[in-house]
Amino acid sequence: MLLLLAVVFMSFSCSIKNKKSSEEDLIKAYYQALNSGDFNRISCLLSDSLITMEMDFVLTKGIQGFHEQFQWDSVFNAKHKLMEIQNHKDSIFTIQSKIGKRIDFLQDSAVICKVWFEFDKNKISKIHTLEYIYFNIEKWEPRRDSLVAWVGRVYPGLNGFIYDLSPKGAKNYLKAIKLYEKRQ
Repeated sequence: MLLLLAVVFMSFSCSIKNKKSSEEDLIKAYYQALNSGDFNRISCLLSDSLITMEMDFVLTKGIQGFHEQFQWDSVFNAKHKLMEIQNHKDSIFTIQSKIGKRIDFLQDSAVICKVWFEFDKNKISKIHTLEYIYFNIEKWEPRRDSLVAWVGRVYPGLNGFIYDLSPKGAKNYLKAIKLYEKRQ
């Protein structure tokens, strides 16, 4: 009987380890697909009921909302680097860096953050940015504010680009950055 319990316990603990390993592989595949720019590969990894959050704010609900966010980020050629994976009880946390034309303009270096992943039926169901480990607010805010004010004065037709999270808004944001950098 003791031997049977030991075998059951070992197989149960192995299935938990395999589940975590499978979830880690899923996260690695997610980052690879994200950087490849292939939304079809990404969507296969996501639950239909996906929710993305940043701190206390819900950014997207569902794959369609995530797709629009993905398109917006793609305009800036955003690249994510998986720096670390941490297993905590029933959750997996990652440390990731993200750089792109917008972030590079606003702070000259990558943003580093802690992201929490949840899963449902072997698919990612929640992506929650919990905290920023490196975010240079002293550079970011003045650069953003200067860009917005300058665009408002010189190119008022681009006003509102900062709040437009559609692909068109991202293109206007990128255009504003390019015009701002050429002004000097």
